[in-house]
Amino acid sequence: MQLDELKLRDYQLLRELGRGGMAIVYEAIETSVARQVAIKILPAAAALDERQSSHFRFEAQVAASLDHPRIVPVYTVGTEDQALFYVMKYIDGRSLATVVDEMRVLHRNENLDEAHMLNVAQWGLQAAEALSYAHARGVVHGDVKPANLLLDQSGDLWLTDFGAARLSAPPAHSAELSPAGTIRYLSPEQVRGESWNIDHRSDIYALGATLFELATLRPALPGVNSSELLRQIAIGTTPRPAAWSRSVPVRLREIILRAMAADLNARYATAGELAEDLRCFLKNKPTPVSQRSRIGSSFLLRKRISIAAAGFLAVAVGLASLTYIARRSSAFNLRQPTAADPEPNPSLPSITEQDLEQLADKLARGTSLTEMDTQLIQLGPATDFQSAHSDIEHEEQARYELAKTYDCLATLHGWKHDFALQEAMLLRSTEQWSALIQQQPFPGYVAAAAFSQIMMCELYTHTGRIQESIEMGKQAIGQLEALHQSNPDDSELTVALAYALTRMDLALCEILSPEEAARHKQTITDILASLPERSDEILSVGSPNHTDGLQLPFTSLRDALTECRIHIAVRLPDLKQAEKHLQMALAELADAEVADSVAGRRVGLQARAEQFLGSKLADFAPERKAEAESHLQRSAALFQQLAAEFPQMVAYRAGWAFALGGFGKSQVSAGKVKDGKLWLTQAIELLTELTTQYPDNPEFHHRLAGDLNNLGNSLSGAEALAKYDEAVTHETIAILLSPLHREYRRWLAIQYRNLANSYWQAQDSYKAESVWRSAIVNADYLAELEPAVYDDSHRQAHNWLALGESLLASSENSQETNDAFRTASELFHNLFQDAGHKPHDACMLAATYAQWSQLQEKQGNLDQAKQMLERAIAHEQEALQLEPDQPDHDLSLSEYRRRLEKLSESQPDA
Repeated sequence: MQLDELKLRDYQLLRELGRGGMAIVYEAIETSVARQVAIKILPAAAALDERQSSHFRFEAQVAASLDHPRIVPVYTVGTEDQALFYVMKYIDGRSLATVVDEMRVLHRNENLDEAHMLNVAQWGLQAAEALSYAHARGVVHGDVKPANLLLDQSGDLWLTDFGAARLSAPPAHSAELSPAGTIRYLSPEQVRGESWNIDHRSDIYALGATLFELATLRPALPGVNSSELLRQIAIGTTPRPAAWSRSVPVRLREIILRAMAADLNARYATAGELAEDLRCFLKNKPTPVSQRSRIGSSFLLRKRISIAAAGFLAVAVGLASLTYIARRSSAFNLRQPTAADPEPNPSLPSITEQDLEQLADKLARGTSLTEMDTQLIQLGPATDFQSAHSDIEHEEQARYELAKTYDCLATLHGWKHDFALQEAMLLRSTEQWSALIQQQPFPGYVAAAAFSQIMMCELYTHTGRIQESIEMGKQAIGQLEALHQSNPDDSELTVALAYALTRMDLALCEILSPEEAARHKQTITDILASLPERSDEILSVGSPNHTDGLQLPFTSLRDALTECRIHIAVRLPDLKQAEKHLQMALAELADAEVADSVAGRRVGLQARAEQFLGSKLADFAPERKAEAESHLQRSAALFQQLAAEFPQMVAYRAGWAFALGGFGKSQVSAGKVKDGKLWLTQAIELLTELTTQYPDNPEFHHRLAGDLNNLGNSLSGAEALAKYDEAVTHETIAILLSPLHREYRRWLAIQYRNLANSYWQAQDSYKAESVWRSAIVNADYLAELEPAVYDDSHRQAHNWLALGESLLASSENSQETNDAFRTASELFHNLFQDAGHKPHDACMLAATYAQWSQLQEKQGNLDQAKQMLERAIAHEQEALQLEPDQPDHDLSLSEYRRRLEKLSESQPDA
């Protein structure tokens, strides 16, 4: 049967217009009145699915409730042979997505004219008016994009397809029925899964992204795949200046950028405000809303700056590597020379000791990166350097010079965050080291190649290529372990292995399996324990090379060992052992002074050791809080000095921020709340600058989230809630950038708890419920990354209990509430049995049954409510037996017995 022969009641179907999900939209004729319509049908097979049918009915009801001249009206809703459908006005025209596609062909290499920009503003105005009407009635569209904006033959715009709609104050079921929308137009809060923050402003962001695409004929963000696009949106990327066509007026750019602001508070507060600014633009009048609350020009400038300086702490070794090679390059011998060796060729182009020292010091002290680029080109650009050696390609000296130079250039490009060029340089250096090893498999070549791979491991971790990072790191460690086994008495190889493991562990310890990470930690610990027997030989500053004269990336064996000690101390759970390593590190660095970039790095190590020792004491020895504060203050002062001395070394700015945050946290914990808030605020300001300049750095987002959370702990009410909300945002970004990092998810769990409790205290049970749902999902992800430990399992049980409490207060969905309490009771019961009968678990199990009884009572199931209270009393008695001196158990027992007695009185025996 042909489509035009099919009928649905009074509607003759003519042709298919499109599909969305399981539904199909047709053009049709309403035969009784000869009216052209569009009809959306959910076929019977899909309608049998309760979720699909409920979603479709919700969509139809929402669309039918809206009566606005720019929203496609719904005429009727019905059912036929188990299929669901609703009938709409037919718009004879095309979507803005089609308009964009056509104009891309017509204006491929041309600037768009003023008339088109006025059309864009007019379409935006009509869409904003339609959204403003919907938002005023509590409806969030949820999928604003060019394909859902239709132009009729008169050029007027119509908003359609409420399939992703949600209510701004939704009933219990609607949160489950809200599709995510189309990726390219999702707002940052949608991508980060912050369901409690998704409201009408998410539609405003999507309309801003749509207007950008209409004005420039290109997407607002150029992600080449879904994961890259999601990352860009999550970190708050805005369109780069180069993405704008010159024909887009500045005022229209400002309007679009404000609509797309990543910060909800910087975005238009309402679609009406956006409409007003577009109306003023069309009339060539000042835009009053923008003038009142425009995004500050300094903020936009910071978002646009392309900073090409240093990366995170793990990259800090790069400058030391560069300077070390510079200082020893002229004296370096691959092995002891023999009479058979060829004479060095003085005509070879090579980076000299003086070149490298000048370059390193200028980089550290803040030389403009334009000048740095010029020097790099003069020293040997990536495209020309190898060709200069082509005539003597097979000479050992040439290959060595090439490998050394590519490693240096890789270090510099890494400092500039130019990861594509850094990778290219590392691939070339690896190629040269491999060729050298094939010619002469000296340990020096093998070790140098391994450290190039360690640099690649760090690069891959930083750019999110985790599996490649793990593989590269394992290859490097395997080669160094083999060298160490073959030369067990070579102290430099011993230190090289520990140092490489330290750098790999810094990059991957929270990503590798716990067993693998523990093995690395143990190897480093064993090496450090074995070295004091040869301390006189090893710890002399600038000690000479051994055996084959290894060229390794540290300024001295002393500094390499010091860095290993500092790192392993952070990883050790035992305070006594950790303090021992940190005190040894501080003793080794006691003579450090800021004289040049290398000495500066030693002061940096001293600052880190002070910071970690202070943090360890603050966390595990509260009776030594004065000592902890002293270490943290010294750390902050040292990092502040280094940041001023070497402004381009971002590791020092980051270290300064980390130290300030640690000191602020310790002050708050010690009851010095006013002082602690000042230190935390300074840390937050520094980290906000760093996350703006380096939005792809997960550690900066993680650290900022931690300080925001700690500042929230010192506040109350709405102020605390705002800080917890911002903390969740940055921790979520860190996880999106590094999804396998376990520590980030543990901290997110803490921040979720604080945010949910704040919403609960603010009597917003719906948002508290949304946050607890996210907390449960996060805990499930964490459980997939590693075997569950007690704290994680306990946290997940608490999440389910808290969700049940929120649902009890806000939801009519009794089955879901019942399921939440059941899950919580099972988890707490398992913990009580498996974790040694801890009184706290018995207490929480009692609390779960007590809450569950309230649900049963609310539903009129009084017998079950009594049973639940009896279980609560039994488990609280278990807790009292295990902890007889704790008065809270007696108080809880009294409350449970009082409720049970009241229930019994209301239900006399038959």
